[in-house]
Amino acid sequence: MPGPRVLVTGGSGFLGSAIVKACREQHPEWDVTVLDVKPPESQDGVGFVKADITTVEEVSRAVESVRPAVLIHAAGVVPSGEQRYSQSGHDRDEVFAINVQGTDNMLAAARRYGVVAFIYTSSCTVVTDDVDHDYPNMDEELSTQKASLTYGQSKATAEAHILAANSADMNTCVIRPSMVFGPGDTQVVPSIYACIAKGETPFVVGSGDNLYDFTFVTNAADAHVLAVENLLGPKTAAGEAFFISNQEPVPFRDFCLAVWAEFGHVPPYQVHIPATVAWFAGYLAEWATRLTGSSATLSRGSVKDACGTRYARGQKAKRVLGYSPRIGLVDATKKSYAAVKSVSLIRLSKKLKDNLDSEINILRSLQHPHIVALFDCTESPTHIHLVMQYCQLSDLSQFMKKRNTLGAYPETADIFKKYPNAPAGGLNEVVVRHFLKQTASAMEYLRARNLIHRDVKPQNLLLNPSPLYMKKLKPEEMPLAASENSLVPAVGVESLPMIKLADFGFARVLPTTSLAETLCGSPLYMAPEILRYERYDAKADL
Repeated sequence: MPGPRVLVTGGSGFLGSAIVKACREQHPEWDVTVLDVKPPESQDGVGFVKADITTVEEVSRAVESVRPAVLIHAAGVVPSGEQRYSQSGHDRDEVFAINVQGTDNMLAAARRYGVVAFIYTSSCTVVTDDVDHDYPNMDEELSTQKASLTYGQSKATAEAHILAANSADMNTCVIRPSMVFGPGDTQVVPSIYACIAKGETPFVVGSGDNLYDFTFVTNAADAHVLAVENLLGPKTAAGEAFFISNQEPVPFRDFCLAVWAEFGHVPPYQVHIPATVAWFAGYLAEWATRLTGSSATLSRGSVKDACGTRYARGQKAKRVLGYSPRIGLVDATKKSYAAVKSVSLIRLSKKLKDNLDSEINILRSLQHPHIVALFDCTESPTHIHLVMQYCQLSDLSQFMKKRNTLGAYPETADIFKKYPNAPAGGLNEVVVRHFLKQTASAMEYLRARNLIHRDVKPQNLLLNPSPLYMKKLKPEEMPLAASENSLVPAVGVESLPMIKLADFGFARVLPTTSLAETLCGSPLYMAPEILRYERYDAKADL
């Protein structure tokens, strides 16, 4: 029996794509379609309709074409960096246009075309963006009219419209996740990771023991599926809002330490900065921003937020929806680390910025098990952050250098028992052939797309543990994957590590009938024709 048609707005985004995946996995009979400005990645069997939620006509046409019974409205914008705490009228207008007017457009179309269940993705910030007060053990009875920050105000306004629209013809409910993180996260984990490069990890603002709520992305997605099931069934969630979290409040500092530990970083020392001192520094930073026009990450709002206590009780979601987080916070943290390449825009010339844009566009177009995946890319006024697949065995250069000691690690112990190093000291021939096959597979894929890498070297060949080792891990221990087959090798031996070709900074499109002439790459690994300043083709990668 066919299931209901389900339309997920923002289904190509971070949380939206997780909701789509949860719908497909838990209810394969549901007919799921994504409404977004860009198509979803790796969502087989999922429909797509392009629309901008701020445009009434586009929304109306899209909803009319799908005629869903269920609408999950997850599209929205979360201000990042200094915009998160900005009181600028321009910033407010941009956020309200998407989060409020966009929601109103979806609501109107849902009424017009017969949607019977409408689930809205709100946020705990409808309460916690009142940064002047602590909110321990929150419940749904708290007022949503006290938020002082634009994002919380926009979500509170939109969810009030959703709940007011609940009726016998269309049941509505609201999901309020706390801080969401996980695979594809471009804000929470990348921001915490960026503190390492900035040298900020030793500094503790305030006491450091203020409790915070977090939600792993698949747990947040589960809550949406439960809401759909309820509104199509007993309807006890109709007209209600629900706080969703991992139900494990922890000191914000401890969460940061756990994330840094996954990247192998431990702060060398700790310096406690009193909240009042930090608040005054934020005040000065705000004035400096106004006077110079530069951007700042510190503000009075960010200090208050960092020192605040914010966590929810979660009993209502458990009682009404049957919600319980499937993945605990410890396992969720292990699943959420990725490689984050942060590039300062201040130091980039126009040519280097163009090269970076080209690298991002190329990486976005690639999906191959032996090419490192780009999960997402986010830009702040001062930096561009590339969130990529993390390869925990480092690169081939390090693998070769440490080959005599890798037998002591669980990820590589079995390799050297089965394939001992060559008597002369090099890698076993079977291992070498395996790495060559996987590298050739990646290069063949690039060539089929008229791409040339121009910097293939051991340092740019990253390594993941073998698929055989991965099979021994629990689901919650698996590393982030770009798609279902990104951890399945195209060629090679299943018991050996997987090669991932990385660093596309010199890559470019080069049709088979064309030649390149730019001198670029790493001198020790350049093809002779490049060093001779001759024109060259894709064979230079060999």
